[in-house]
Amino acid sequence: MIIAHNTFTYLQPKKWWLRPMAWTAQCQSLDYRSLHEQCGVDGYDVRIWYHPDHSIEFRHGVFSYEALELHKFLSYCSEHHLAIRIMLESRSKRMQKEAEFYGYEKRFIADCALWQRVYSGIRFFGGRNIYTWKVLLDFNTPAPVEYEYHASMDGKQWYKQINNIWPWLWTWVRSRSSRPRFIPTVSGTKDKTYPAGAPSALLLDFCQMWNS
Repeated sequence: MIIAHNTFTYLQPKKWWLRPMAWTAQCQSLDYRSLHEQCGVDGYDVRIWYHPDHSIEFRHGVFSYEALELHKFLSYCSEHHLAIRIMLESRSKRMQKEAEFYGYEKRFIADCALWQRVYSGIRFFGGRNIYTWKVLLDFNTPAPVEYEYHASMDGKQWYKQINNIWPWLWTWVRSRSSRPRFIPTVSGTKDKTYPAGAPSALLLDFCQMWNS
């Protein structure tokens, strides 16, 4: 299945001083409905973060985005039986300390468990803290094998880090020069985190480029 990597980065960043640099974090340019209806994605990659008052926002690193339509989004996903890879976007030691002090991990677990009950048409997976990579909630469904094919996974060499600065350019070049190797189902894996027969999930930026 195709998952729209960092789905909500098509939104305008909340902090005005980061808006001129929004292109460095943007991984999608279509809204979630268009990603499904025009590009045929099977699911979304959703990163959330909290505030001390426990309000929720979408997040990609230092970039935060309003989550005003969260429940409308979840209803849409449930209605269309889509998948959501949901993660707690803790990205640094400072953010992790904040999460521990204010109990964000417990809130994340409680919210995800509630959403799984209420929006029963959604196939949730992930449930991890990105900083520690700890599974905070096991959704009791076979976890897909994740294949990430986007700029931030291109390599750690210094000359490849420029790809992280402009995800759109990396995607534009790669979508015209190559196609990711995608395995619809996986018969088995050495990583016991993923059971044999679990479907695979391919995470892509700017999904419409791969359709052209």
